[in-house]
Amino acid sequence: MKATAAPLHRPCPQELRLEIAQLERRLRTVGLDGDCAYERALSQAYDALLLQKRRELAAIRESGF
Repeated sequence: MKATAAPLHRPCPQELRLEIAQLERRLRTVGLDGDCAYERALSQAYDALLLQKRRELAAIRESGF
């Protein structure tokens, strides 16, 4: 029996805006310049996710949706 991959879910602009807002709130809570390596790594991870989500939103806008 062959497994099939589930179709990818593409978030709508509203979902992406909500995710971006949540990530921005979380980043403000953690801070941009944490006191320890863990906090700095977490801030960098949130920054990377924000960049990804903003790019996804820009791509949707450019495609006319």
